[in-house]
Amino acid sequence: MSGSNNTKQYKWRALVIVFGLLYFFVMVAFIFILYNIPGIYNQINQQHVQEMQTAVNTAIKTDDSASIEAQLAKLTNENNVDVVVLTESGTVFATLPETDFAVLKNLVNAESISYQGSYMIDVNGTTYQVWMAVFEIETQSFFIMVIAALGCFIVLLCIIMAILIALIFNKLLSPLRRLRKNIRNLKAYELAEISAGKAGNEYDALSKELEVFTVDLYGKFTTISREHTSLEQNLEAQREFNINKTQLSSALIHDLKTPLNISLLQATQLAEVVSNDGEGSRLVAELSKNNEKIIQDVNEILKVVNASSIDDYLKKERFEAIALLRSVLRLFFPLFKERQIAFEFDAPRSLIVNMNRVEFKQIIHNIIANAVQYTDQGGEFRLDLYAENGRLIIESYNDKNDVSQIDFERIFNLFYSVGQNQFGSGVGLYTIMTMVHNNNGVCSFKPFEDGVLLSVELPVIEVGHHD
Repeated sequence: MSGSNNTKQYKWRALVIVFGLLYFFVMVAFIFILYNIPGIYNQINQQHVQEMQTAVNTAIKTDDSASIEAQLAKLTNENNVDVVVLTESGTVFATLPETDFAVLKNLVNAESISYQGSYMIDVNGTTYQVWMAVFEIETQSFFIMVIAALGCFIVLLCIIMAILIALIFNKLLSPLRRLRKNIRNLKAYELAEISAGKAGNEYDALSKELEVFTVDLYGKFTTISREHTSLEQNLEAQREFNINKTQLSSALIHDLKTPLNISLLQATQLAEVVSNDGEGSRLVAELSKNNEKIIQDVNEILKVVNASSIDDYLKKERFEAIALLRSVLRLFFPLFKERQIAFEFDAPRSLIVNMNRVEFKQIIHNIIANAVQYTDQGGEFRLDLYAENGRLIIESYNDKNDVSQIDFERIFNLFYSVGQNQFGSGVGLYTIMTMVHNNNGVCSFKPFEDGVLLSVELPVIEVGHHD
């Protein structure tokens, strides 16, 4: 390449680099401002607070009641701020009917103010007590200002990008046009018209760059193909692992049926032995029911594990909730009796819900299980269900003399357990919260009367009549 061509090439590259760097720095500034919009907003609010404090102090230092009142009235009319100024002799100025600072502290909405406080200032022997609440600047004005600034940045970026595209397009198009002309000349055998020299050097450079690009692209395609093959192998290994794990889980769960069936057979034999003992017969009957229930649950688990799709197990359906609730409740009667827990249950006679049956059962089961675990020995447990504004309300109360060990802020966290309770796994309340949220409901846990109250609200209700 000639010296003149080298100079032009250098200038062109330098120009592209300059505009590229300019675009980069403008983009960085744009992202920085966009990221720091909350900080800018807070800084403007803090500056506004300082200006209001200075203005109030300046007005008070005039030490003239009429002048103070006039200046503060003008200040509060022009700015979104509340001010109360008191002296020992009475109220100097107030924008609110209440002048008790303790009441004012709770009167204003803390979420809409950027500053709220009180202080004293001495002017010529007179002590002024000042309470001031400065509200945040209007978000609409700030939003307009931010949009205007961001719009300017976007316009600037578009201009720089347009210039870069024009430069690159012109630089790429010029040699292609010359190349097309030379090809036409070659096809017409007008060899004398074929340009050489500078144009030839540019074509050589273009061909070299294209070769480098092709080699690099081929290498990347090879790498992608290799990584894709490795990914397929990993996915296949994971699929085989999941199949083996499912088969093993199915086998282990299936093995549970043998001891359960034996236990059921032994319960039947035991029933014959204690047939003349009323209490013993009742306990054996309950044991048999529990064994049958466990076998049913094991069979249901096996169906889920071996199912090709679990969509049917996740779908919502309409069902009678009271019958399901009572069946779950009966499982805990022996525990109520063992721990001498007084139980009270209040619910409608008919209650139709529309949600996933398994999730509803898990919510009820974990509510009752939580109450059984943490109710004081000989305490009381109440479970109430009722409808309110189309929502199902479930309230579970249980006695708890000592609630000091309960962290109500973390009670729904996974694996959180109260004190040294050996039966608590820290999963029950977390499961309740997760399933309630999945159904667009809310739940809470708080101290109530002589214990604690767990409340659940679910928008899944179709109510019949209450007893």
